Amino acid sequence: MKVLCLAEWGLKAIPLRTDSWLVFAVVLIALVIFIWLIARLVARVTGDTDPAETDRRMLTAISDLHRKGDLSQEEYRSIKSQLVERLQDSGPTVQTESSDVAADSQTEQTQDS
Repeated sequence: MKVLCLAEWGLKAIPLRTDSWLVFAVVLIALVIFIWLIARLVARVTGDTDPAETDRRMLTAISDLHRKGDLSQEEYRSIKSQLVERLQDSGPTVQTESSDVAADSQTEQTQDS
């Protein structure tokens, strides 16, 4: 098998200095690191949190407010029903926890009676 050279085709290779490849490699590495840092920053700023987890925290917070007396029974039930509905809509893994919340609600109702 014969290997053709550029000279045989009448072409000349562009002479590149060795240090230009080094500059290219450094710039490429710096660019990759810069893109990675931006991606990490965006992930940190957005928080990447699960909305269902936020709803669970809010449910705990309103339960505490209700126990302290800062929320009336009507306000508590209204907010809680909205949060439980959102938790149930978020998927099957959350439904078990929302059923615990419903059981907690029944316990509170019997205690209030």
